[in-house]
Amino acid sequence: LPRDPDPAHKGEADSLFAPVTIALLPSPRCAVPASAAAVRVTVRKRNDGRRVANALVRVVSDNGQFAAHAVTDAAGEALAIVADFPMSFTGNGGSVSSALPAKVTAVADPASAVLVDDADVLAALAGAAAQSSGWANPHVLAAAFPAPAAGAVEVQLSTRAVAAAEVEWRAP
Repeated sequence: LPRDPDPAHKGEADSLFAPVTIALLPSPRCAVPASAAAVRVTVRKRNDGRRVANALVRVVSDNGQFAAHAVTDAAGEALAIVADFPMSFTGNGGSVSSALPAKVTAVADPASAVLVDDADVLAALAGAAAQSSGWANPHVLAAAFPAPAAGAVEVQLSTRAVAAAEVEWRAP
């Protein structure tokens, strides 16, 4: 943005009339496709346990071949979906496994993170339903806050079950 609103330039890449592909992140309540691995994540602030809304969640397999990210909602929850995940893996000695180890991390901008007590989750979700701006941008968060070296939570990625993780956010 801004895009050119002149209909005479509709063939140009920055034309208002040219479609733009935008990748949308899944809601924590999204159905998980059968051919995907997924991790449901709750992010909590270190020390007081409040949920952290607007946090970037990253999931990366230990072999580095699979990754996904998501942003927590008003309840501090996210669903990271790894699309097109294999149903099995060959391990050492020819063994077969349906799961792959991975790590989950979370970062947030202290200026835009919203902390929510467990008792206030329903009110936070209701408020977010009426929200029309101020959403966290995952690309900005990823550029500003690298994945933390410590505090990663280990999970098993699999198409057979959705993994769950509680990640602790350590405010800078």
